[in-house]
Amino acid sequence: MIPDRVLISRYIEAEVLPAHLGEAQKRQRYADWLDNARLLAQVTFYDPEIERLVRRPAGGGGCGSSCNAGR
Repeated sequence: MIPDRVLISRYIEAEVLPAHLGEAQKRQRYADWLDNARLLAQVTFYDPEIERLVRRPAGGGGCGSSCNAGR
């Protein structure tokens, strides 16, 4: 099995950064491709601390009266 990193590198070299482009064009194409990939990617961040806080039973403290201050 080929590691995902190798497949991504091959794709970038072939499709995003073709050899006929100059260095400045390659940098711009890569930056554009990466920005677009970030927009399209579904990323899940896992943080055990956040999971612990979410699963912790809600206490009676809450936000006090500040939650209703605008009402």
